[in-house]
Amino acid sequence: MPHYTHFDDIATEYDQTIPSHVNAHYLRKRIAFIERNLPSGSILDVGCGTGLLLNELRTIGYGGFGIDFSLGMLKIAHRRTKGNLALSTSEELPFKSAMFDAVISIACFHHLIDPELMKSTIREMVRVAKPKGFVLIWDHNATNPYWTFLMRRVPQDYKRDTRILSRREIVEGLIACGIPSPAISVHFLGFVPDFAPIWLMPFFRFLERLIERTHFLRRIAAHNVFLIRKEA
Repeated sequence: MPHYTHFDDIATEYDQTIPSHVNAHYLRKRIAFIERNLPSGSILDVGCGTGLLLNELRTIGYGGFGIDFSLGMLKIAHRRTKGNLALSTSEELPFKSAMFDAVISIACFHHLIDPELMKSTIREMVRVAKPKGFVLIWDHNATNPYWTFLMRRVPQDYKRDTRILSRREIVEGLIACGIPSPAISVHFLGFVPDFAPIWLMPFFRFLERLIERTHFLRRIAAHNVFLIRKEA
């Protein structure tokens, strides 16, 4: 993974780039998805950032380990999680094969602008997952019209260093890495925007549920979520 030094520069403001109530909504959503699909076990968070999700997973009983390539982000994550972190690239994970029950990456793949880098990251995530374990990739949905505007405003989605990968591109990358199609399930989740005021959150949550459950609307959900069951 290229060293995105601007993440070191923005580490102290990263958690404030999205309103706290919107951050909390997506944190709960991701935790709920993980709990439904992995009731217990060890999890590696690839691109853990400031450790918000990792800390929550450990709080509710998961064994959690995080890696990131920004030392600035990891310093904040260390204060939050008190350890189990490593400075590492995503395409060469510093772990033995078959170590984790689940390997996850949240909102990181749009920084893997090189297709070969994406595939190397997938291969490594699959390698360190246990047989019958899971790999979870949760990233921006290119068909959601709002991302273009949001990514111009937030400091983490920096200029030329981001590219939203299409659903098809990630699925093809998974298959190219040896993942059979039946092992891949794709979910369309999220729709609450960063500008949603806290007093209108019940309405936006209702709208989000409607979009997620409606076949012709869910394609514009905020996120593509890929859940992969490792066969062996």
